[in-house]
Amino acid sequence: MGKSGKGIGIFALLIAIGALGLGVYQLILPSPSEGPRIYTDTNYEQIDLSTATISSIIPNLNVTYSVNVGDNVLLEYSGNIFYGISGGTPEVNIYFYVDGVPPTPYAEMELQYPSTNRRCPVIFRYHFQESVAGSHVVRVSTAIDVDSTGTYLINSVLKVTVY
Repeated sequence: MGKSGKGIGIFALLIAIGALGLGVYQLILPSPSEGPRIYTDTNYEQIDLSTATISSIIPNLNVTYSVNVGDNVLLEYSGNIFYGISGGTPEVNIYFYVDGVPPTPYAEMELQYPSTNRRCPVIFRYHFQESVAGSHVVRVSTAIDVDSTGTYLINSVLKVTVY
């Protein structure tokens, strides 16, 4: 083998070693982490709250999501409450239910009638760390403390972020 043949052989050997090293590096290097998983549902219908003095689930608004033990879960509800004319000052409560029960620790959002505007935009967030792997269903429930003719929800959005 001449000098040029040795040079080509050494060059090919260096390329092979480099390719092998790159392959080993990719095996050792951790794969990029999975980004957050986002699940959403919407209900743009007008939901009457006038007589919802007992907790009632918002119809056609639920999200099924999957988690592993230790995943962080962020529940978010947004919508608009329009307060009707009533004799008192109605209070609207909003709750999350996961698999039919409130998450622990329990949380709710309580909204009082705004004296300057009948429309009240709502954003309610709740964060927890999941302790049971698998699929879960989250729903939103509302209650109003007095009979308030014409009080309703509209433009409801439910979002679940798992990370």
